[in-house]
Amino acid sequence: MTERLAEIESRLTSMRELSEIISAMRGLAAMRIQEAEHNLASTRAYAGIVRESLLRAMSMLPETPRAPAAHQRTSDGIVVFGAEHGLVGDFNGRVVVSLEKVSRALLFVIGARGMATCRERGLPVAWSCPMATHFNAITATARHISEELNRRFSRGEVNTIEIVVAQFAGGTQSIVTRRQVLPVEAQAKVVSNATPPLVNLRPMVLIESMLEEYLFAELVDAAMESFASENAARLATMQTARRNVEQKLDDLTIAARAVRQDEITAELLDIVIGAQAAAE
Repeated sequence: MTERLAEIESRLTSMRELSEIISAMRGLAAMRIQEAEHNLASTRAYAGIVRESLLRAMSMLPETPRAPAAHQRTSDGIVVFGAEHGLVGDFNGRVVVSLEKVSRALLFVIGARGMATCRERGLPVAWSCPMATHFNAITATARHISEELNRRFSRGEVNTIEIVVAQFAGGTQSIVTRRQVLPVEAQAKVVSNATPPLVNLRPMVLIESMLEEYLFAELVDAAMESFASENAARLATMQTARRNVEQKLDDLTIAARAVRQDEITAELLDIVIGAQAAAE
């Protein structure tokens, strides 16, 4: 019985240590969500301003606009934002599931775990890079992706660009969205009736110069959304793990008390039996 109590107490010690690790990871995820929330409004506004500016510039084109020659390609590109690290539940699966019916498209996968999920499901990855693991690296990550996409455009490998990302919805919630960011000709109709902007460049020259900034802005916004959503998924996972550990700790504590009580009872019985034997 003493050996059983020692085993239970050893497991209690291990579970308490695990609880401390989970609490630390939970706090880190919550901190990163807070960082992202403080900046999501800025990245969304930035992307919106650049998008609106580009669309206003495109409204100056003739009624039947044509895309810049550099972007008349034959392949589609899909940028997929996954997680860099684990402990995020089904986060990567939710993002990747929308790609299972994709064919003849180049996948640009962001995040090591997202790339692993694509490979597990037999999806070919044309290019990948690490996902930002802290707030200060998000802009650099977006710039790295943007440079690769622009190289692909210049080599004639892609014509359209879609972004698949888990959009942060507050708390531990996110919604997987898929949107096309290039080409933007169809979107120009939204502002076709707006007052044309005053510019010093020919519309096509201006548009071509703005496309890179537009793509970068969309990628920054998507990376921030994914960063927040990944940590929201990790927070949810840690909260579930914490509840499970707390339940296990309660069960082990009850078991340890029961074993101690059995030991006390056994000792009392030994004393009583010994006293009776001595009296006889």
